[in-house]
Amino acid sequence: MCPTVGEGAYPGACLAVRVKGNEYKVWSTMIRAAHVCILGCLTSCWLLVVPARGQEAGVESLPVVWVLSTGGTLSGQGTSSTSLTEYRAGALLGEELVRAVPAIQQYARVRVEQIVNVGSPNISLDNWLTLTRRIDEIFRLDPAVAGVVVTHGTNTLEETAFFLNLTVTHDRPVVLVGAQRPASAISADGPLILLTAVRAAAAPS
Repeated sequence: MCPTVGEGAYPGACLAVRVKGNEYKVWSTMIRAAHVCILGCLTSCWLLVVPARGQEAGVESLPVVWVLSTGGTLSGQGTSSTSLTEYRAGALLGEELVRAVPAIQQYARVRVEQIVNVGSPNISLDNWLTLTRRIDEIFRLDPAVAGVVVTHGTNTLEETAFFLNLTVTHDRPVVLVGAQRPASAISADGPLILLTAVRAAAAPS
């Protein structure tokens, strides 16, 4: 069983949390939302039970979710589909990541913005401040936005989540996601992780 936020993490496990005020049953684990959630699934991933609304009520009724892309393994590109360790982090843009998961359109109207495109060891304080200001701006300018997803490398994912938890002034969902295998890998975990994150951010509070 993967640990929750307070229990720590270990190689081969996944997840931390955030959808304020809601509980989600994730297999046999009940997770209560905190302020900022990490949905970084390392070797496996859980799906939140959030119904698709696009087919029933039309696209315009879907919640708006912003994806702010920063790079990391999730957007990594290797020389071949079997190259799992030799790849360049932050090779793909956020727009490309979202386009690779058409099922996202069933759950949200997604808007994408590239903040930076680096491996997470290279995330800087300036990048953190840019993220905080942009997230606050998005929520301030559009009350209809359901939440924000931040794609990120796993190396410093928890540090970024902690910083955003301290500095973002709004209480709508901010979901951070990372992956263990690059997007070019034959067994890439990023697409399902990104879909799960958007579903979490779009879930009604």
